[in-house]
Amino acid sequence: MKHWDVKNKRYFIVTGKEKKNRLTQLQYFCYRLFERTTEYSALFRAGLLFQQFIVDAWASYEQNRLYWIRTHQADLRCDVYSGLTDIVTNGHNPNDIGKKFILPSTHLGSPRHMYEIYQDSMAITRYYKHPDIFMTVTANPKWPEIQNELKPGQAALDRPDLVARVFELKRKAIMHEIENRGLFGRVVAKVYTIEFQKRGLPHMHALLFLHPEDKIRTTDQVDKIVCAEFPDPIKHPALFETIKKCMVHGPCGTRNMESVCMENKVYRSRYPRENVNDTRIYVDGYPIYRRRKTGKSYHVRGHLVDNKNVVPYNPHLSEMFDCHINVEICASVRAVKYINKYIYKGHDRTTMVVGAEDDEIQQYLDARYVGPTEAAWRLYGFQIHEELPCVTRLALHLKGMHVCVFNPNDTPKQVKEKAENQKSLTAYFDWYRKNPTTKAYTYQEFPEHFRWCNDNKKWTPRVTSAFSIGRMYFANPNSGERFYLRLLLTVVKGPSSFESLYSVDGIEHKTYREACIARGLLEDDNEWDKCLKKL
Repeated sequence: MKHWDVKNKRYFIVTGKEKKNRLTQLQYFCYRLFERTTEYSALFRAGLLFQQFIVDAWASYEQNRLYWIRTHQADLRCDVYSGLTDIVTNGHNPNDIGKKFILPSTHLGSPRHMYEIYQDSMAITRYYKHPDIFMTVTANPKWPEIQNELKPGQAALDRPDLVARVFELKRKAIMHEIENRGLFGRVVAKVYTIEFQKRGLPHMHALLFLHPEDKIRTTDQVDKIVCAEFPDPIKHPALFETIKKCMVHGPCGTRNMESVCMENKVYRSRYPRENVNDTRIYVDGYPIYRRRKTGKSYHVRGHLVDNKNVVPYNPHLSEMFDCHINVEICASVRAVKYINKYIYKGHDRTTMVVGAEDDEIQQYLDARYVGPTEAAWRLYGFQIHEELPCVTRLALHLKGMHVCVFNPNDTPKQVKEKAENQKSLTAYFDWYRKNPTTKAYTYQEFPEHFRWCNDNKKWTPRVTSAFSIGRMYFANPNSGERFYLRLLLTVVKGPSSFESLYSVDGIEHKTYREACIARGLLEDDNEWDKCLKKL
């Protein structure tokens, strides 16, 4: 196995016993972030210095990775097949082809990575129509699992390592209640992201897709899952205290101009809500939850509040986990865009630096804000985004225009061989050319029944019940024929070549655009042209 030696700027080979005795930088920092009874560590008693240590540790690790990416830009270059073939055929050096200072999608948090996972989430939404549950979970610094481990005089913010580890355990326990015990019904798909507040507390945004038989269709089903009222303090004292501490909005507006939801002395939330005796469901968006006028009010943060200020919650989860868990019923894709904006927008920044050089790595690093809890989370290797089922990303390109990855030190023959490797689209055509009698699927349906083998660049039939959702890469309408090709691939089943997509009802068309019009996928402008000519 090869490892990169940052100090000496070279590779070294690790084999046998040496491999077991050598730690990576990430493993070393993880080792230091665990207390041991056999040794005394001043780190966990250092307060702000401990927070600084964790942030510096993560920054050091990430910058080493980015340094490797920067210094190895030339190792992997890419170009479209047609241009690459022309250059190699004409005797040019492959070392002169490609782009530099690119931050690839394989780097977690890069713009390319964030854009791809956003599109993956939208592909899941396309397949399952719309999410059913939108949930936000925020860490509680008063959890006994955190408080019991603090040193004398410490607060939760002094131990971001504890906050990160406990929240990850709570997240797993919450998802276990939902997925394994069927709290809301059978979950067939999920998407979640982890966000970090500047004050240090992590929280999770999750979208849950339920089985068609368990879909939420009636107000009675909504009331069984979501509550937006204070519980009875006599019957449910623990739940009542949790709701008072964690699930009351504000107060804001004229009652409290210093509330965090106030922006330029104008509150942007919709609280307090109106009293409603019965839950109402709307087709597009969130329901209006039952908030009955009981005449009871309670003191919260120095103000009297009632059911109008209660944030929707699930009684079982709130009582069990004693933290802010906002549970909403949703029926639109708006929640998908909301949950993904936290990943898609990129990391928090303190300033914006504009430079002349197109350096994606430097743009990623410039003035990025990383808090101690996020640094600890990343050092422990916890996920900041997950989606199930998995999504297979499908290549989209015109004939001879697929992207080729190569090493600039390869010979022209080696470069040409790599350029001729099949992509998922050409392999899809190849399958139906060789197996014309098999059941026809569209390109996006194909991964549900076939598995892409990256080693031999071929599709093979699935032998298990596992499946994957297919997603073609995005094509802007301004991209011309590539956009129309994508449009055709969403409806045409079992095409055997690029040329076969030109044919509609036995008629050969010259362009993909004409084929789209013939299939009724586009509106023809001829009627407008005729109308304008008459005028």
